[in-house]
Amino acid sequence: MSVVDDAIQNLDDKTRSYYELNSQNITELKKAAYDTSRPTKERTAALDELDFRFHILSVGVARDLVGDGDVGVATAAIELLSASIAMSDFHSLLAGKDLSPNQIVVKQSHEKTRSVLRNALEDPRPSVRTLAAEILASLSDEQALEMIQTGVRNGLYTARQAVNYFGLSDSKVGGKFILPYLDSESTDAQLSAVGYLGAYESFQHEVRDNVFLNPNAKPDVRAESANILGKYDKGFTLYADEVTSDPVVPLNVYTNTVNSYIEQKGKEGDWTSEEKAAVQSSINKYEMFNPGVDLSAVSGRLNQGF
Repeated sequence: MSVVDDAIQNLDDKTRSYYELNSQNITELKKAAYDTSRPTKERTAALDELDFRFHILSVGVARDLVGDGDVGVATAAIELLSASIAMSDFHSLLAGKDLSPNQIVVKQSHEKTRSVLRNALEDPRPSVRTLAAEILASLSDEQALEMIQTGVRNGLYTARQAVNYFGLSDSKVGGKFILPYLDSESTDAQLSAVGYLGAYESFQHEVRDNVFLNPNAKPDVRAESANILGKYDKGFTLYADEVTSDPVVPLNVYTNTVNSYIEQKGKEGDWTSEEKAAVQSSINKYEMFNPGVDLSAVSGRLNQGF
């Protein structure tokens, strides 16, 4: 095998010639990057130089180093791989046919990189696996997302971390992984799920029915759903009164719902005096059923005529 290995064999003649003419430099840089007796700084510097001068080969070295015992080297390798993917226009490569020799090399390299990063999802070192998770999630890699889901059950990731990773994916992919977390035991995970799903029309009904209109949902999560749906769901004012008509709904849920209602109606610019009167009546009723509750600030917003 050539000192520059099989990675360049399918490249165009000009590029392959450049790599072969610099085989000695390549060998020295690879040796330095792999040398576990060297300090982290020296090894990562060699990897960076290899990437700058001989990028195609640096990717293969980086894949080897993802599992390196030096966490600094391992994370540097993952960061290099991330940058490589970002520069590769990978969506076009994965879908493309009639690829050039160089594009074929990049596509094959990209697929190998994904495989290595998936293995890193189970690395015992948090800094390594979380970095790999961020990259793969941003690629909407469903196999990786399934592994993260399993990792939650195995204690490698918290529920909130998982939701945040899933949220980096395209909504059509990540959304279906986030959806079950609306019922999570973790309040933090639920809040993150509501924040993500409530922003997308295709998932708003799930947040509405399973959280906002659910009297058994956690008050803090319901309150957050009122904020999110009020901001993103154009139909929020059509069903908000199902909550505001309930005088025993938790205070934070009620307050957020009324405030969101007022804000959305204000943006629509079609307030009628009857609608404002109905909201004020709801506020008065809530205060009457809950002695000591002062909603004057909410009434003030209403009377400002949003």
